[in-house]
This record gives sequence, C-alpha cells and structure tokens, in this order.
Amino acid sequence: MSFLSGCKEKAINPEGDIPLFKDFIEENIDKVADDPYISSTVRPENEMYEVLLKLQRGIP
Repeated sequence: MSFLSGCKEKAINPEGDIPLFKDFIEENIDKVADDPYISSTVRPENEMYEVLLKLQRGIP
C-alpha cells in the first residue's frame, strides 16, 4: 500500500532575493565579460563553430 501526499507551499517570490544579492548586483551591473563567448561551449577555433553559425543564421 502506498500513500501519496503533498503539501501546499507558498509560491516563491524572486523579488524577495534581491536584497540578498543587492551588493553583488551593484558591484557587477556595469561589468563587461573579458570573454564574449563565455556562455558558449563552441568557440571560433572549434571545427563546429562555422557549421553552427551557419545553422543559426539559416545559411545552407
């Protein structure tokens, strides 16, 4: 026999987190990353870079 139960929790309000990170945000809001490809795993020196770039741009 198994029982499933759940509890109703209050929704998380992301606005409540802002005070926790306010100092960090103020210190870093205008910083520019040294690496323009920081969020990408494929870089211009990789073989797949041109292929993926063309795919993104819809170039056959």
